Amino acid sequence: MLLSIALPTTVNAQLLNCQAAFTITVNPAANAVLFTNTSIGNYTNQTWNFGDGTSTNTNNPTHIYNITGKVTVCLTIWNTNGTCQSSFYDSVVLGTSTSNCLASFSYQSTGNTFNFYGFSSNPAPAVYYSWTFGDGDSALGQFPAHHYNAPGTYLVCLTTFDAITGCTDSHCQSIVVTSPPTCQANFAANNLNGASNTATFISSYVSNTAQYNWTFSDGTTGTGHTISHSFLTAGWHTACLTVSDPALNCTATHCDSIQFNNGAGCQASFTYNVNPGLLASVNFTSVSNSNVTFWLWVFGDGDSSSQQNPVHTYAQAGSYNVCLTISNPATNCNNTICHVVNITASTGQCNAFFGHQSSGNNYYFYNNSSAYSNYWSFGDGTQSFQPNPSHTYGAPGSYLVCHTVHDSLQTCSSTYCDSIHITSSGNCVASFNFTVDPTGYLFAFTSTSTGILGTISWSFGDG
Repeated sequence: MLLSIALPTTVNAQLLNCQAAFTITVNPAANAVLFTNTSIGNYTNQTWNFGDGTSTNTNNPTHIYNITGKVTVCLTIWNTNGTCQSSFYDSVVLGTSTSNCLASFSYQSTGNTFNFYGFSSNPAPAVYYSWTFGDGDSALGQFPAHHYNAPGTYLVCLTTFDAITGCTDSHCQSIVVTSPPTCQANFAANNLNGASNTATFISSYVSNTAQYNWTFSDGTTGTGHTISHSFLTAGWHTACLTVSDPALNCTATHCDSIQFNNGAGCQASFTYNVNPGLLASVNFTSVSNSNVTFWLWVFGDGDSSSQQNPVHTYAQAGSYNVCLTISNPATNCNNTICHVVNITASTGQCNAFFGHQSSGNNYYFYNNSSAYSNYWSFGDGTQSFQPNPSHTYGAPGSYLVCHTVHDSLQTCSSTYCDSIHITSSGNCVASFNFTVDPTGYLFAFTSTSTGILGTISWSFGDG
């Protein structure tokens, strides 16, 4: 007997404009597996490695196995002009397993960062996932991410444990890290003081083997991961950092401009308070000691605000360099201060949910978790990694659609499933519009659906 394990994979953005993916269909009678290439992007070549020492360049191959046990299948796609390269890995179990909690995993990579996706054939809530990455590091959780500091071959092992039944299983496979890591020369300028024109510069790149060289627009230089520097005059100044790491054979340079104003009492300052939750909101308060008429907040995630004391919500966990710029043209005051704000994800607090519209066999899915990475399983053997995908079903029937979300740090995940029923190609189209009253809380919904209608059912998205 041949059993296929299709792992629940969630895919982050790939490095070079394409994304490898495939699905598995098993024919137990012929001891064969059909692999369907579902990759996206502008690629021109593909190579399959079937895990038994054989390979092919066929787009959608069928492979007959003469072995039993677990094998890892890898699909790599690329093009000849170097703008696309991506790999996807998945496991196939050959033969019959006696384990009730069979462990396996797949993974995808962006440079030297790997996203792993664990699976247990008994996906009960009490299953725990333990990983070792082959470089001395380990992690817990179903969807960890791991960064390798150097190229090489690493043996990655996943161990699953069911706390209720006591069933445990392990699966190991070797991965090859080929992309050389690159240096990063970004830095933050903290504790800017308008009166003394002094800033503390902190590199965002941390390495025991790196060298940090600073140059400033006043002609002075310095070294070190963190350095404090005072400018003699107010106004705009430029700082440049060059990072060189001989262990990784890489060099990078980054420059940024900073404005100082030594007017009396012109000094930006702020406090903040992180409100824990599914999406962390932060209360920022300006405590700048000047008669300020303008505030500009830059939150480090691409958003900004001109409010004096804004509240900002971060979609993902991480470290964000938040900067406040104050000004008052009447007093010639203009000053900036930056702080690094750390946002920690609440484990297990992701909330997957979706709605859908249909026209015949065509379904359009809408999720309320766009801040997270998305994986969709449509119940007919196909999948998607789009936030709001559309899908066409080939035949009438009942299909279980599942939507899985997880955050970028792999610290929380959630899955929501719903059944859809297709009776025929259909001759009706569901649609609606709505109006909102001035309070913003009362919505009037009007069905604009067409065709021969029977029962109408509304789902408002809040339960």
